[in-house]
Amino acid sequence: MESRLDALDLLAIQIDGIHMDEDLILVAAIGVDANGDKHPLGLVEGATENATTVQALIDNLVERGLDPSAPRLFIIDGSKALSKAIRRTFGRDAAIQRCQVHKASNILERLPKSMHASVKRVLRQAWELDDADKAEKLIRNLARRLERDWKGVAASILEGLDDMLTVTRLKLPRELRRSLACTNIVETVMSTVRRVCRNVKYWRSPSMAMRWAAAVQEARKGFRQLKAHKHLEALRAALVQRSAKPASAAHLVQTAEAARRPLSERDIPWFSKATSLSCVSKWLMCSTGHLRAGPLSCGRGCNAIPPDQAKLMLASEVAL
Repeated sequence: MESRLDALDLLAIQIDGIHMDEDLILVAAIGVDANGDKHPLGLVEGATENATTVQALIDNLVERGLDPSAPRLFIIDGSKALSKAIRRTFGRDAAIQRCQVHKASNILERLPKSMHASVKRVLRQAWELDDADKAEKLIRNLARRLERDWKGVAASILEGLDDMLTVTRLKLPRELRRSLACTNIVETVMSTVRRVCRNVKYWRSPSMAMRWAAAVQEARKGFRQLKAHKHLEALRAALVQRSAKPASAAHLVQTAEAARRPLSERDIPWFSKATSLSCVSKWLMCSTGHLRAGPLSCGRGCNAIPPDQAKLMLASEVAL
């Protein structure tokens, strides 16, 4: 899988790993293009599914022509190392969907069987809701009910909650959400790898594992068009609209915190040049760590304004 990726119009990428041995894991990426066709994109080996291993996979995809600036949906199993590598390469606001099947399985494994049916029912109801805020409220209520007796499980339910509802927040058609809310495509590929490799008792080297992993190409023969392929243009439109937003929720929180902090001449020694609303915004970005290139101004030759007025303008902009 060393072919160029420039010509592929990929809208979604699923990434997951499979343990081949105690000290050997393979991490694979499968892409879905605008027609719903599936493409094996890459495969790397490592001792664990850590940041170095997954970054090597992502770097390989970019080197072969995957455009980091194009908006896409990434579906992953919940690995923090994988989320970190994706955001490092594709931006902090990259659209990431955590596999809902993995999440539900991890939650149920920590609860007694007598609770499985009720918890599974709540999660399924949340996944099916069209309103992301209502879905989040339902999940938070579940965590609240479990908190007294199962505090660790309650915390696990809330961990990564935003990424669990990405496909819902994108307002995708329900059929498409079901296809993209889990890593079933790449897991099917990896199950084929495991089946082909089932007779290998001892992996002498990673390269041997990679040769056996040619089974990925075998799995490709069974690829079918994504069931909800007719709705993929809705995904493209949602991703484009999402990427056009000026700031992420995390950035807005950071902005609001900065707005509450008193301004001073020490904070903005060049304050006499920064008086318009756009100038205040540039100062804010600088003070919160997004731009630290030194004095900035709008270049309009504005007159100085009192710090209290600048703070009010800043707070007003955040409210907008």
